[in-house]
Amino acid sequence: MVRAAALLLAFTAAAASAQSWHAERLTAGGGAPPRVERLWSKGAWLRAEVTLGGHPIQTFVKGDRYVIVDALTNKGISIQRSAKSIAEDAKRGRPFAQEQRAIVAAGGEKVKTEGHGAGACDLYRLTDQAGRREVCVSTSEDKVPLVARAWSRQSGAETELTYLAWAKEVPADDAFFAPDPRVQLESFTTDAYVAKAREGAVGPAPVLYPELLLGN
Repeated sequence: MVRAAALLLAFTAAAASAQSWHAERLTAGGGAPPRVERLWSKGAWLRAEVTLGGHPIQTFVKGDRYVIVDALTNKGISIQRSAKSIAEDAKRGRPFAQEQRAIVAAGGEKVKTEGHGAGACDLYRLTDQAGRREVCVSTSEDKVPLVARAWSRQSGAETELTYLAWAKEVPADDAFFAPDPRVQLESFTTDAYVAKAREGAVGPAPVLYPELLLGN
């Protein structure tokens, strides 16, 4: 009992001191309708909101659960995250906007500094058999991505992701990173979800952040 209480206090303290972020981003191209996402994080926790087909879709990633909710129907699914993804939380840091890290990890590198808006950004690029990926990150201390592009060699499709706004140290209660308790959730293990998803659509929306469910 004492050990459990100590662990709970340590977890609460870590969450309270975790760095928080908010960003809005626009994804366009790739043959899909434009999509505007609103994202918040506190440490490794994530809350994301996007409207798909008129339905406000919420994604919550916290601990060992990946939750997708349709706020219009108050229904959703809760999926067990893979051990690999949970293990990556510590080194991943902020759970979104990791384009530069992914490009560098795959062998990409900085190619130049260019103007962006009223300032400048550092452009990182990776070209391989799959195509080309690049991201321009701010030259400020935080090095946040401002715009990212991907081109598929196979399909010729190009996608552009633009970060419209950034905010740091946004005060958010822990409860903000959990769905409304009135939401009806269907629960899945990782393997059960993956198997069912191969057969067709599962839940109110697809997994939009697969690295947070399955790992990189």
